[in-house]
Amino acid sequence: MNTEAAFRSIRKIALEDLADITARIKMTVSVERVNDVVAQRQGYLVTCSVRLRVEGIPMHVPGAQSASYDNYPALATSQLSFIGFDPSSDVELLHYSPKTVNSSTQSTKTGGTSENNGTEIQHTTGSSVSTTNSYGANIQLGMQGEVPTGDVGGHFDHSDTTEHSQSDLTGTTHNLGVDAAASTTVTIKDWASFARVGESTQSVLWCWGQESPWNVIRYHDKITDSANDIALPDHIAALLADNKVVTPPSELAMFGIDFTSQARWIITSKTGRQFDSALTIRCEPTIFLGTHGLGKDNTTYAKLKKTARDFPATDCVIDSLAQLAIAPIGTGVALTGAVNFLVSPSFSGPNSGIPGATNASPGSRSFVSSSNEVLVAASKEFADDMSVKIDAETSPTLRIIFKVDERHDNVNLALRCWKSGAANVSVLISTSGKNSPAGPKSFWRHVDWGEGGGVTKSLLSIDLRNRDYFSDECCDFLYFGTNVVDMKFHSTTGEAVTLFLRALAVG
Repeated sequence: MNTEAAFRSIRKIALEDLADITARIKMTVSVERVNDVVAQRQGYLVTCSVRLRVEGIPMHVPGAQSASYDNYPALATSQLSFIGFDPSSDVELLHYSPKTVNSSTQSTKTGGTSENNGTEIQHTTGSSVSTTNSYGANIQLGMQGEVPTGDVGGHFDHSDTTEHSQSDLTGTTHNLGVDAAASTTVTIKDWASFARVGESTQSVLWCWGQESPWNVIRYHDKITDSANDIALPDHIAALLADNKVVTPPSELAMFGIDFTSQARWIITSKTGRQFDSALTIRCEPTIFLGTHGLGKDNTTYAKLKKTARDFPATDCVIDSLAQLAIAPIGTGVALTGAVNFLVSPSFSGPNSGIPGATNASPGSRSFVSSSNEVLVAASKEFADDMSVKIDAETSPTLRIIFKVDERHDNVNLALRCWKSGAANVSVLISTSGKNSPAGPKSFWRHVDWGEGGGVTKSLLSIDLRNRDYFSDECCDFLYFGTNVVDMKFHSTTGEAVTLFLRALAVG
């Protein structure tokens, strides 16, 4: 499965109470396709992360005495919720963090002993017998005057050798080892985080608040007939100030807070089949500022109020979960994303990827490759077997969506198709990407063959990227990230012609 950052929103506001305090929120959403074989369901994993940053108050010069600390971040909330999603889908909250963070103590102690005893006894015995035989012959011939002379001789030698050997080896080994380790980690935080899940599990609320020296989460009730003054117990008021010295707030309140929260949901169809849906995730943060000090009569006071300007809600609008969930070409097991229109199941979506459509067109449907790398959307003119009749008034469209990176030097789009009729089919192909600076690039191709002749005779092959700079076919119509290829089919003469589509591959 592949994740891609789909939406990043950074909002920055200047609080009216203190000009140099700013708040920022960053929201990141990722979508993954899920095929649960055990539960027999298909759906999407939606993960949303929210980072909330609030600057602290200006630092005081060492030695300078302050009568009060004003407008420091003391309490913040952040709520994630689903709005505008398909009500026929099932939503389940799988994970969220942090759950509850306050203080923790961790102790670890390990110990172990090892002992190894060994005894080795080796006994070797053996014998060898060797027999040696040697033979020899000697012949001499000569003449003495007219009388011949000669000598003939021979010899035979035989020997037997017998050897015996025996050895004994005895050894003993003993190893003993002892190890021990212990560690203790104590973490004490002056801020705490608490989370609450909505009844429908479609929303999660996090609350971050200062706990030391003033526990804002626990003590935030206002004094009667007071706009912002907080009623504090005597022991809490004593921590904030005495008759002479005002205690500063927590270090996080002075230096600023930076908190990140995350939630993960699984969205599945009640039918268990593949589907597509639009989704909007809303983040609603709230920030409260604290103030404490000594009054005119040397009494301790504390105030808590919302920012003068409400922090705006941040919405992440996802038009198509299926489009966002596709993986880049070549990241799966297969190097090519292929769709077999006769086998791959189709599904409808919020707009089915049809160019210019804002809502689902009746009869329009989409396909996704088994490798989850190519998404194909067909207009409503296509029949169930992906055949379509084209004439002067009917020009069906096909949209192919995929993602690429700069690793691929060659990317090809192959479409197995043929036509039936006297007229030929002209295909207007337009490529565009999310990072396209100059708009779409367009070119024409033609389908002038009928059925038969094998796969090579019924294949429309289009080079979308060819980085062979010594070739006449060198081209690059793609962009880094998400790419969209729109194919619009026309009759060359305006006469009726039927086009049959069987399979499509990008790789």
